[in-house]
Amino acid sequence: MSLLVGACASVFSLSATVPQVVRAFRTRSVEGVSWGSAVLSLATFTLWVAYAFAVGDPVQIVNNVVAVVLLAALAAVVVRAGGARTPAAAVVGVLVAAAVSALVLVVFDPLVLALCATTVSSVRMVPQTRLALRRVPLSGLDPTATVLAWVGMLLWAVYGALVGDLGVLLCSVIALVMQSAIAWVRLAPAPVTAADYGLAA
Repeated sequence: MSLLVGACASVFSLSATVPQVVRAFRTRSVEGVSWGSAVLSLATFTLWVAYAFAVGDPVQIVNNVVAVVLLAALAAVVVRAGGARTPAAAVVGVLVAAAVSALVLVVFDPLVLALCATTVSSVRMVPQTRLALRRVPLSGLDPTATVLAWVGMLLWAVYGALVGDLGVLLCSVIALVMQSAIAWVRLAPAPVTAADYGLAA
């Protein structure tokens, strides 16, 4: 049962990144895509890759490795579109996360690494969530990707609960709350105006 839930969570969460990458490549628009969130996402999934290998969870290994590749592609699009103030930050973020992972695993254990990854996972969503709460236009965010990400986070929370992985459960619940705010703003219907009825303003 847990393997099935984990596989579904992986499919949904990874599928959420694909439409966003495709949309960014096709339209060259990254409006509403936070570069800070993109960099932190790369760092976060680097931590989760290390954690997945440390605990030997094949579901998490596959998911997190593929996620890093997709996020790297998205970061490349943002840089190409001129939406990155400091392009080198993405590379630095990955290298720092890898170094921290190695250090934590040598000095402590996988649970401490999971808690570090959970903290960064929560922080990485703050810039995007802040944009949503400030009602900044999020047209650059693919609506399908937004929904898929929300479902994926929900399923990862269920998976974490089923396998007793506190790090995955805690991270997923926090991310789910933030993603809910983002989805609410991105998917909210546009307000109806007099012009929509052919009436003069």
